[in-house]
Amino acid sequence: MDKVKEALDRLEKARKEHSKHWQISLDKDSWEECQKYLEPYQRELSNASREYRLIKPPVMTPIDYDYGDRMSMGTFISCCKGGGFIDYDGFGRYIKGNEESDIDVYPSDITSGKYRKDFDEVMWFNR
Repeated sequence: MDKVKEALDRLEKARKEHSKHWQISLDKDSWEECQKYLEPYQRELSNASREYRLIKPPVMTPIDYDYGDRMSMGTFISCCKGGGFIDYDGFGRYIKGNEESDIDVYPSDITSGKYRKDFDEVMWFNR
């Protein structure tokens, strides 16, 4: 089995497990207990998603909108490492030339050092 298929299978399994345990967590007495219970499932879902986004072949489409903030990868990295962008703020999409990929990038990808190196720019979408 190729690595992309393996990563996608891991992601789908993590999504199902998270969904199943989310329902179970609703019976907890407090939000804190719910969060604690879900932590391992959320961590696996995040890790599986990041792994898949690192190796997924991009589907590129022309940029035909005028919203978002286009920036170099270096600027995006600096903003993330400096705390200017956090996952709660929004997400980016990798871009090349005048085309956008279908691969999201999050500030936590940058701070973890696990991001695509085959793109030069990011389009940032604030919430």
